[in-house]
Amino acid sequence: MKVLGIDIIIELDHSLSETAKAVSRALGVAMKEELTGRFEECPAYTAKSGGVVYVLLGVPEPEHDISDDPTNDYCLHVWPEREGAVVPELAFVVEALRMAGLRAS
Repeated sequence: MKVLGIDIIIELDHSLSETAKAVSRALGVAMKEELTGRFEECPAYTAKSGGVVYVLLGVPEPEHDISDDPTNDYCLHVWPEREGAVVPELAFVVEALRMAGLRAS
């Protein structure tokens, strides 16, 4: 089975910037604040490593939150940037984030 990408929910125990630093340490990637407006509805941090893209989405402003229930967590999206790039296994990423002090699932 080919994994296209994974999404991991991270609870709001820390600020988005502190969470991005913890993700960087846990996964060995350099998360940087996304300032281009690509994720205009959410503040975000991004990184690329080994052909894999990491995007940590923050909580959108209330006027941009289109869900029925207000968003109350962060989401880490991980997907291959190019064919042949290997996305880390979900269990590995979740465990690494937990070891970094984040409540991830």
